[in-house]
Amino acid sequence: MNVKLGSKDWKLVAMLLANFRIPPDAIPKSFCVRLVSISLCLVLGVPVSAQDWREKIGFVRLKAEIGEKLEDGAGVQVSVVEPGGGPDPANPQFEGKKFINELPPGQSISGHANTVGELLFGKNTSIAPGVNRITVFDATDFVTARSELGTRKNPRANAFMVQNHSYIGDGEAVPSANEMLARLDYLIARDNVTCLVGMNNGDTTTLPQILGQSYNGLSVGRSDGAHSHGKTTLGGEGRIKPEIVAPGGTTSEATPMVSSVAALLHHKAINMRAQDAQRPETMKAILMAGASKSKLTNWHQGQGANGITRIPIDEIYGAGEVNVHASYQILSGGEFEGSNTNAIGAKAPTRGWDFGESCVPGKPLYWTIEIRKEDLTKRAGDAESSPPFLSILLTWNARYTDAQKNFTKDRVLPNMQLRLWDSNAKFKGKQLSASDSPNDNVEHIYRTGLEPGLYTFGVATDSPTEFGLAWQFSP
Repeated sequence: MNVKLGSKDWKLVAMLLANFRIPPDAIPKSFCVRLVSISLCLVLGVPVSAQDWREKIGFVRLKAEIGEKLEDGAGVQVSVVEPGGGPDPANPQFEGKKFINELPPGQSISGHANTVGELLFGKNTSIAPGVNRITVFDATDFVTARSELGTRKNPRANAFMVQNHSYIGDGEAVPSANEMLARLDYLIARDNVTCLVGMNNGDTTTLPQILGQSYNGLSVGRSDGAHSHGKTTLGGEGRIKPEIVAPGGTTSEATPMVSSVAALLHHKAINMRAQDAQRPETMKAILMAGASKSKLTNWHQGQGANGITRIPIDEIYGAGEVNVHASYQILSGGEFEGSNTNAIGAKAPTRGWDFGESCVPGKPLYWTIEIRKEDLTKRAGDAESSPPFLSILLTWNARYTDAQKNFTKDRVLPNMQLRLWDSNAKFKGKQLSASDSPNDNVEHIYRTGLEPGLYTFGVATDSPTEFGLAWQFSP
C-alpha cells in the first residue's frame, strides 16, 4: 500500500523512518511524499541477514580465496541520494566514517538511509566496509536543483565513483521526466559515475519514471523477481529494465548491495591502476558480465530470426544476480584491446575486459579466446561451474552533449552489435550467436555447451562511440 503524504507531513515520516526498530507491521510498507512536483517513494522491509546475502553473491567464496588482501572499498568516494534524511553517524556500523551532509535544512536522520548505508558501507554488514567518505543528497534536490532541471545550465559536478539511488519517483509530466533522465545520463558520462538505481517493489507495478529508465545508470531489481520490470516507456522506448538483480528483501536493499560490489571493484581497479575499468561503461559491463544465472531457472533472452538476439537480457532478471566473485575475476583478468584485422592475433584471456575508446563504422573490433579441454572439467564442489558457459557483455552510453560538451536534450545513441564465431577452421568460420537490439544500449551473448577450440567475438557500430566490454568463460 502506498500512503501519499503532503510536504507538511514529512516530519512525521522522518520520525517513523528514524525509529527503524519498531515492528515492521506497525507502519505502512511504503511511503510516498510529494515535494515540488515529484512523488518520491521509499520502501521499508525487514533487514536482510548480512552473512546470507554476502554468501549468495559470492563474497564469502571470494574472501576465502583472496584473504586479507581483498579490497574493501577504501578510498572510493560514495554518494547516497535519499528522500528525507541521511544515515545516522552515531550508528555503530558507521564508526570512523566521514559524512558530508548536503541535505536541505530540517532533514537529518532516516531509518531508510541507515539501512541503505549499512548494506553499502557498514562495518560488519557490507562487503565494502572500507568506504569512509560518504556524501548525502536529498532526492528531490538532486533531481531538480542539482541537475539544473528546466535551465540551460549543465548539471552540477557529481564527482563520485559510486552513487546509490534507493527510491523511485513518479507523477511527472513526460517532458520533465525525460529531461531528468537525460540529465542523469549526462552527468554519469561526464563525471564517470557508476550509478545504481532501484526499481519499484511488486511484480505488477510499472517502471518508475525516476530514475530507473535512464540509459547510463545500472537499474537494480530483486532476485525473487518481485519488482517492476519490462520495457521502458520514457526516453528511448522498448529497453529492458532492470539490468541486474540482488538478493534484497526490497529494491531499497538490493540496490546498495550492488553499490557495495561496485565500490569493492572500484577499489580493485585503483589498486590495478586501471582507470579504464572505472569508466561507467566498463564497470557496468563487468558487473553485468559477472552476473549469475545459475539460480534463475527462468532466465532467457529473446531470440529473433537467424538466431539473432533482439532482447539481450531477461525481462525480469536482466543479466542475472550480481556476483562479486565472477566480476572480480573478470576485472583481475585485465584490459585486452580488440583487433581490427581479419586474422587471429594475440589470444585474449578467458576472463577480461576492455574500454574501447573508438569504435567506428566499417571497422569492427575482434577478440579471440581459446577454450582448452582441461577448462571444461568441472571442479569438484563448485556449483557455479556447471554447466560451463561463456558470458559476453557490451554496453555504451547515450550522449546528451553539444559540440562544446554542454548538456543538450538531444540524444545521440549509436547502434552497436555483438557477435560470436567459431574460429577453429578459420577466422570467423561460423557465426554461433549475435546480439543486436534495436533499442537497448546493452548487448549480451550467453552460451553453454561450447567445445574446446578457438572462439572470436566482435563488436561493430553504426556511428563512432566509446564502449565497455567484459567477458568470462567459466568452467
